Amino acid sequence: MGQLTGRVTIVLNGTSYKSKPGAKYDPGGTTRTGVTSDQGHDYVEGLRPAKISAEFHWISGLDLDALNNFKDGTVQFMADTGQNFVLENAFRAGEMEATAGSSGGVPVVFEADAGTPVG
Repeated sequence: MGQLTGRVTIVLNGTSYKSKPGAKYDPGGTTRTGVTSDQGHDYVEGLRPAKISAEFHWISGLDLDALNNFKDGTVQFMADTGQNFVLENAFRAGEMEATAGSSGGVPVVFEADAGTPVG
């Protein structure tokens, strides 16, 4: 019986962040989109970036400005199963909105050209 990934540690430029359960990793690569014509079905390919999505706890000392301006950095996705992935030259993508309270947090998405398995 194999172990399922249960806990993930997100590390930005060597610093670990407290994240809520549910972090996601997308290695990026090629996306195929179906295209239908009267004569059949084909596809077109496009590139999609590698992505790490997580929600950090909004705790004392969390530098929201630094997080908001994160770019050209290294992001690691470290699973409790021993699987580790890294995004090089990554940046924080999209909007960032911090929400207070026990159910609040800081959802973040990091993107890069490609994700690389480590170890």
